[in-house]
Amino acid sequence: MTENDIATGYPNTWYAAAFSTELRRGKTLRTHVAGRPVLLYRTADGQPRAVDPVCPHLGADLGGGFVRGNDIVCPFHHFAFAPDGHCVRTGSGVRPPKAQLASYPVRERNGFVHVWVHHTGAAPTWEVPEADTSGYEGTHTWVLNYRAHPIDMIENAHDYTHFAFVHDGTFAEPAGEPKAEGHMITQRLFLTDFWFRTEKNRVDSTLTFYGPNLVIGEIKIPAVNARVLAIGAHTPRKGREVTGMTTTRAQVTLPKGTPATLVRGVNRLLTTFAGYTSGRQIERDGPIWTDRTFLHHQRVTEGEQHIPLIRRWAQQFYSDPA
Repeated sequence: MTENDIATGYPNTWYAAAFSTELRRGKTLRTHVAGRPVLLYRTADGQPRAVDPVCPHLGADLGGGFVRGNDIVCPFHHFAFAPDGHCVRTGSGVRPPKAQLASYPVRERNGFVHVWVHHTGAAPTWEVPEADTSGYEGTHTWVLNYRAHPIDMIENAHDYTHFAFVHDGTFAEPAGEPKAEGHMITQRLFLTDFWFRTEKNRVDSTLTFYGPNLVIGEIKIPAVNARVLAIGAHTPRKGREVTGMTTTRAQVTLPKGTPATLVRGVNRLLTTFAGYTSGRQIERDGPIWTDRTFLHHQRVTEGEQHIPLIRRWAQQFYSDPA
Protein backbone atom coordinates (compact mmCIF):
# COMPACT_ATOMS: atom_id res chain seq x y z
CA MET A 1 0.00 0.00 0.00
CA THR A 2 1.32 3.44 -0.89
CA GLU A 3 1.90 6.10 1.72
CA ASN A 4 -0.74 8.70 2.44
CA ASP A 5 0.91 11.81 3.83
CA ILE A 6 -0.16 15.42 3.69
CA ALA A 7 2.37 16.39 1.01
CA THR A 8 1.44 13.89 -1.69
CA GLY A 9 -1.67 12.00 -0.56
CA TYR A 10 -5.38 12.65 -0.29
CA PRO A 11 -7.30 13.31 2.95
CA ASN A 12 -9.46 10.58 4.47
CA THR A 13 -12.77 12.41 4.31
CA TRP A 14 -16.09 13.00 2.57
CA TYR A 15 -15.82 14.46 -0.94
CA ALA A 16 -18.50 16.14 -3.02
CA ALA A 17 -18.28 13.93 -6.10
CA ALA A 18 -21.04 15.66 -8.08
CA PHE A 19 -24.06 17.93 -7.87
CA SER A 20 -27.26 16.00 -7.18
CA THR A 21 -28.70 17.32 -10.43
CA GLU A 22 -25.90 15.65 -12.41
CA LEU A 23 -27.04 12.19 -11.33
CA ARG A 24 -30.40 11.40 -12.84
CA ARG A 25 -32.50 8.43 -11.85
CA GLY A 26 -31.38 5.29 -13.69
CA LYS A 27 -28.22 6.95 -15.05
CA THR A 28 -24.48 6.54 -14.47
CA LEU A 29 -21.70 9.10 -14.12
CA ARG A 30 -17.98 8.32 -14.47
CA THR A 31 -15.61 10.47 -12.41
CA HIS A 32 -12.50 10.43 -10.22
CA VAL A 33 -12.39 11.18 -6.50
CA ALA A 34 -9.15 11.44 -4.50
CA GLY A 35 -7.14 9.68 -7.20
CA ARG A 36 -9.60 6.81 -7.62
CA PRO A 37 -11.92 6.07 -10.54
CA VAL A 38 -15.49 6.08 -9.21
CA LEU A 39 -18.74 5.23 -10.93
CA LEU A 40 -21.81 7.01 -9.59
CA TYR A 41 -25.30 5.83 -10.40
CA ARG A 42 -28.82 6.47 -9.16
CA THR A 43 -31.13 3.53 -8.62
CA ALA A 44 -34.77 3.30 -9.71
CA ASP A 45 -35.84 4.17 -6.16
CA GLY A 46 -33.74 7.35 -6.33
CA GLN A 47 -30.78 6.37 -4.15
CA PRO A 48 -27.25 7.45 -5.20
CA ARG A 49 -24.52 4.79 -5.21
CA ALA A 50 -20.76 4.91 -5.72
CA VAL A 51 -18.70 1.89 -6.79
CA ASP A 52 -15.33 0.90 -8.17
CA PRO A 53 -16.02 0.70 -11.92
CA VAL A 54 -14.09 -2.57 -12.39
CA CYS A 55 -16.40 -5.56 -12.78
CA PRO A 56 -15.06 -8.41 -10.58
CA HIS A 57 -16.09 -10.95 -13.24
CA LEU A 58 -13.56 -10.24 -16.01
CA GLY A 59 -12.52 -6.64 -15.36
CA ALA A 60 -14.81 -4.77 -17.74
CA ASP A 61 -15.59 -1.10 -17.12
CA LEU A 62 -19.02 -0.80 -15.51
CA GLY A 63 -19.15 2.79 -16.70
CA GLY A 64 -20.20 1.45 -20.08
CA GLY A 65 -23.04 -0.48 -18.49
CA PHE A 66 -26.52 0.54 -17.41
CA VAL A 67 -28.90 0.64 -14.46
CA ARG A 68 -31.76 -1.84 -14.33
CA GLY A 69 -34.06 -1.28 -11.40
CA ASN A 70 -31.75 -0.83 -8.42
CA ASP A 71 -28.89 -2.85 -9.95
CA ILE A 72 -25.85 -1.79 -11.96
CA VAL A 73 -25.33 -4.08 -14.98
CA CYS A 74 -21.98 -4.80 -16.66
CA PRO A 75 -21.90 -4.22 -20.46
CA PHE A 76 -19.71 -7.30 -21.07
CA HIS A 77 -21.79 -10.28 -19.91
CA HIS A 78 -24.66 -8.41 -18.24
CA PHE A 79 -23.70 -9.47 -14.74
CA ALA A 80 -25.93 -7.47 -12.38
CA PHE A 81 -24.86 -6.17 -8.99
CA ALA A 82 -27.30 -5.18 -6.26
CA PRO A 83 -26.88 -1.99 -4.18
CA ASP A 84 -25.01 -4.01 -1.52
CA GLY A 85 -22.44 -4.98 -4.18
CA HIS A 86 -23.34 -8.67 -4.51
CA CYS A 87 -23.70 -10.22 -7.94
CA VAL A 88 -27.38 -11.25 -8.18
CA ARG A 89 -27.71 -12.53 -11.74
CA THR A 90 -25.90 -13.13 -15.03
CA GLY A 91 -26.87 -12.32 -18.57
CA SER A 92 -26.85 -15.98 -19.59
CA GLY A 93 -29.03 -17.02 -16.67
CA VAL A 94 -26.45 -19.29 -15.03
CA ARG A 95 -25.93 -19.11 -11.29
CA PRO A 96 -24.04 -15.89 -10.37
CA PRO A 97 -20.57 -16.31 -8.86
CA LYS A 98 -19.68 -15.19 -5.36
CA ALA A 99 -18.51 -11.82 -6.58
CA GLN A 100 -18.55 -8.59 -4.57
CA LEU A 101 -18.39 -5.18 -6.20
CA ALA A 102 -16.27 -2.68 -4.26
CA SER A 103 -18.35 0.30 -3.16
CA TYR A 104 -18.01 3.58 -1.27
CA PRO A 105 -20.27 5.09 1.40
CA VAL A 106 -22.52 7.78 -0.08
CA ARG A 107 -24.51 10.64 1.43
CA GLU A 108 -26.70 13.09 -0.47
CA ARG A 109 -26.74 16.43 1.30
CA ASN A 110 -27.31 20.08 0.35
CA GLY A 111 -27.48 19.45 -3.39
CA PHE A 112 -24.29 17.34 -3.53
CA VAL A 113 -23.55 13.63 -3.76
CA HIS A 114 -20.79 12.97 -1.22
CA VAL A 115 -18.47 9.96 -1.32
CA TRP A 116 -16.35 8.77 1.62
CA VAL A 117 -12.81 7.83 0.61
CA HIS A 118 -10.33 6.45 3.15
CA HIS A 119 -6.81 5.31 2.32
CA THR A 120 -7.22 2.07 4.28
CA GLY A 121 -10.89 1.49 3.48
CA ALA A 122 -12.04 2.42 6.98
CA ALA A 123 -15.71 3.35 7.50
CA PRO A 124 -16.86 6.97 8.00
CA THR A 125 -16.17 8.42 11.43
CA TRP A 126 -18.46 11.45 11.05
CA GLU A 127 -21.39 12.58 8.92
CA VAL A 128 -21.97 15.28 6.34
CA PRO A 129 -24.28 17.90 7.92
CA GLU A 130 -27.61 19.01 6.52
CA ALA A 131 -27.55 22.79 6.14
CA ASP A 132 -30.60 24.85 7.12
CA THR A 133 -31.93 26.23 3.83
CA SER A 134 -35.29 27.41 5.17
CA GLY A 135 -36.32 30.85 3.97
CA TYR A 136 -34.20 30.81 0.83
CA GLU A 137 -35.61 30.79 -2.69
CA GLY A 138 -33.56 29.51 -5.60
CA THR A 139 -29.98 28.31 -5.81
CA HIS A 140 -27.02 29.49 -7.86
CA THR A 141 -24.49 26.78 -8.77
CA TRP A 142 -20.90 27.37 -9.86
CA VAL A 143 -18.15 24.97 -10.93
CA LEU A 144 -14.51 25.42 -11.93
CA ASN A 145 -11.75 22.94 -12.73
CA TYR A 146 -8.23 23.94 -11.70
CA ARG A 147 -4.98 22.51 -10.34
CA ALA A 148 -4.28 22.66 -6.61
CA HIS A 149 -3.26 20.77 -3.49
CA PRO A 150 -6.16 19.10 -1.60
CA ILE A 151 -5.80 21.46 1.39
CA ASP A 152 -5.20 24.68 -0.57
CA MET A 153 -8.78 25.90 -0.09
CA ILE A 154 -8.84 25.62 3.70
CA GLU A 155 -5.35 27.09 4.10
CA ASN A 156 -6.36 29.90 1.75
CA ALA A 157 -9.45 30.72 3.82
CA HIS A 158 -7.25 31.18 6.90
CA ASP A 159 -4.60 33.25 5.10
CA TYR A 160 -6.13 36.64 5.85
CA THR A 161 -3.35 38.80 4.45
CA HIS A 162 -3.62 37.42 0.91
CA PHE A 163 -7.08 38.97 0.42
CA ALA A 164 -5.64 42.45 -0.06
CA PHE A 165 -3.30 41.31 -2.85
CA VAL A 166 -5.18 38.56 -4.68
CA HIS A 167 -8.75 39.75 -4.17
CA ASP A 168 -8.46 43.30 -5.41
CA GLY A 169 -8.09 45.14 -2.11
CA THR A 170 -10.43 43.06 0.06
CA PHE A 171 -9.63 43.49 3.75
CA ALA A 172 -10.14 40.45 6.01
CA GLU A 173 -10.36 40.82 9.78
CA PRO A 174 -10.67 37.61 11.85
CA ALA A 175 -12.93 37.76 14.90
CA GLY A 176 -10.78 35.73 17.25
CA GLU A 177 -9.10 32.35 16.83
CA PRO A 178 -10.42 29.47 14.69
CA LYS A 179 -12.39 26.99 16.80
CA ALA A 180 -11.43 23.37 16.12
CA GLU A 181 -13.69 20.52 17.22
CA GLY A 182 -12.53 17.20 15.85
CA HIS A 183 -13.27 17.07 12.11
CA MET A 184 -14.73 20.61 12.20
CA ILE A 185 -13.08 24.00 12.32
CA THR A 186 -14.92 27.35 12.37
CA GLN A 187 -13.70 30.88 11.74
CA ARG A 188 -15.59 34.17 11.75
CA LEU A 189 -14.31 36.88 9.41
CA PHE A 190 -15.29 40.45 8.63
CA LEU A 191 -14.65 41.18 4.94
CA THR A 192 -14.57 44.67 3.49
CA ASP A 193 -14.73 45.23 -0.30
CA PHE A 194 -15.40 41.54 -0.96
CA TRP A 195 -18.76 42.14 -2.64
CA PHE A 196 -19.32 45.83 -2.01
CA ARG A 197 -16.92 48.72 -2.33
CA THR A 198 -17.69 50.58 0.91
CA GLU A 199 -16.76 50.12 4.56
CA LYS A 200 -20.45 50.39 5.44
CA ASN A 201 -21.28 47.29 3.46
CA ARG A 202 -18.70 44.88 4.86
CA VAL A 203 -19.86 41.31 5.31
CA ASP A 204 -19.88 39.18 8.45
CA SER A 205 -18.86 35.67 7.41
CA THR A 206 -18.74 32.47 9.49
CA LEU A 207 -17.01 29.60 7.72
CA THR A 208 -17.28 26.07 9.07
CA PHE A 209 -15.14 23.39 7.43
CA TYR A 210 -16.23 19.77 7.74
CA GLY A 211 -12.98 18.05 6.91
CA PRO A 212 -10.57 19.97 4.67
CA ASN A 213 -12.70 19.87 1.49
CA LEU A 214 -16.24 20.92 2.44
CA VAL A 215 -17.23 24.33 3.78
CA ILE A 216 -20.53 25.93 4.78
CA GLY A 217 -20.46 29.71 4.87
CA GLU A 218 -23.13 31.73 6.68
CA ILE A 219 -22.79 35.34 5.62
CA LYS A 220 -24.61 38.41 6.87
CA ILE A 221 -24.73 41.77 5.08
CA PRO A 222 -26.12 44.07 7.81
CA ALA A 223 -26.29 47.23 5.69
CA VAL A 224 -28.83 45.72 3.29
CA ASN A 225 -30.45 43.34 5.81
CA ALA A 226 -29.45 40.27 3.82
CA ARG A 227 -28.01 36.85 4.48
CA VAL A 228 -26.25 34.36 2.22
CA LEU A 229 -25.72 30.62 2.56
CA ALA A 230 -22.77 29.36 0.52
CA ILE A 231 -21.75 25.70 0.43
CA GLY A 232 -18.46 24.92 -1.25
CA ALA A 233 -16.41 21.86 -2.13
CA HIS A 234 -12.78 21.52 -3.22
CA THR A 235 -12.70 18.01 -4.67
CA PRO A 236 -9.40 16.49 -5.84
CA ARG A 237 -9.94 14.27 -8.86
CA LYS A 238 -6.56 12.79 -9.82
CA GLY A 239 -3.06 14.17 -9.42
CA ARG A 240 -3.46 17.90 -8.77
CA GLU A 241 -6.68 18.20 -10.77
CA VAL A 242 -9.41 19.68 -8.59
CA THR A 243 -13.06 20.59 -9.12
CA GLY A 244 -14.39 23.53 -7.16
CA MET A 245 -18.18 23.50 -6.70
CA THR A 246 -20.47 25.87 -4.84
CA THR A 247 -24.16 26.38 -4.25
CA THR A 248 -25.32 29.80 -3.11
CA ARG A 249 -28.64 30.95 -1.66
CA ALA A 250 -29.55 34.48 -0.55
CA GLN A 251 -32.39 36.26 1.22
CA VAL A 252 -33.15 39.94 1.74
CA THR A 253 -35.57 41.10 4.42
CA LEU A 254 -37.66 43.83 2.80
CA PRO A 255 -40.19 46.15 4.46
CA LYS A 256 -43.47 44.58 5.52
CA GLY A 257 -46.04 44.80 2.76
CA THR A 258 -43.54 44.45 -0.11
CA PRO A 259 -45.23 42.46 -2.91
CA ALA A 260 -44.26 38.78 -2.86
CA THR A 261 -43.24 38.86 -6.52
CA LEU A 262 -40.80 41.69 -5.80
CA VAL A 263 -39.39 39.84 -2.77
CA ARG A 264 -38.78 36.73 -4.89
CA GLY A 265 -37.22 38.76 -7.66
CA VAL A 266 -34.84 40.58 -5.33
CA ASN A 267 -33.85 37.34 -3.61
CA ARG A 268 -33.11 35.64 -6.91
CA LEU A 269 -31.09 38.63 -8.08
CA LEU A 270 -29.01 38.65 -4.89
CA THR A 271 -28.54 34.86 -5.11
CA THR A 272 -27.16 35.18 -8.64
CA PHE A 273 -24.98 38.15 -7.68
CA ALA A 274 -23.53 36.48 -4.57
CA GLY A 275 -22.91 33.17 -6.33
CA TYR A 276 -21.32 34.70 -9.39
CA THR A 277 -19.05 37.12 -7.53
CA SER A 278 -17.95 34.44 -5.04
CA GLY A 279 -17.00 32.22 -7.95
CA ARG A 280 -15.02 35.05 -9.52
CA GLN A 281 -13.10 35.46 -6.26
CA ILE A 282 -12.10 31.78 -6.31
CA GLU A 283 -10.98 32.17 -9.91
CA ARG A 284 -8.43 34.70 -8.66
CA ASP A 285 -6.89 32.03 -6.40
CA GLY A 286 -6.64 29.45 -9.18
CA PRO A 287 -3.44 30.66 -10.86
CA ILE A 288 -1.67 30.85 -7.47
CA TRP A 289 -2.70 27.31 -6.54
CA THR A 290 -1.72 25.93 -9.95
CA ASP A 291 1.95 26.89 -9.58
CA ARG A 292 2.28 26.66 -5.81
CA THR A 293 4.79 24.24 -4.26
CA PHE A 294 3.84 22.37 -1.09
CA LEU A 295 6.26 23.33 1.68
CA HIS A 296 6.67 21.20 4.79
CA HIS A 297 8.17 24.15 6.66
CA GLN A 298 6.40 27.44 6.00
CA ARG A 299 8.05 30.73 6.99
CA VAL A 300 5.03 32.69 8.19
CA THR A 301 5.08 36.25 9.48
CA GLU A 302 3.05 38.27 11.96
CA GLY A 303 -0.69 37.83 11.37
CA GLU A 304 -0.23 34.51 9.55
CA GLN A 305 -0.17 32.22 12.59
CA HIS A 306 -3.42 30.52 11.60
CA ILE A 307 -1.88 28.98 8.46
CA PRO A 308 0.37 26.49 10.31
CA LEU A 309 -2.46 25.92 12.78
CA ILE A 310 -4.63 24.71 9.90
CA ARG A 311 -1.80 22.52 8.62
CA ARG A 312 -1.54 20.81 12.01
CA TRP A 313 -5.32 20.34 12.20
CA ALA A 314 -5.40 18.83 8.70
CA GLN A 315 -2.86 16.15 9.64
CA GLN A 316 -5.65 14.12 11.29
CA PHE A 317 -7.11 13.35 7.87
CA TYR A 318 -4.01 11.52 6.62
CA SER A 319 -2.97 7.95 7.44
CA ASP A 320 0.76 8.65 7.60
CA PRO A 321 2.58 11.41 9.48
CA ALA A 322 4.28 14.11 7.47
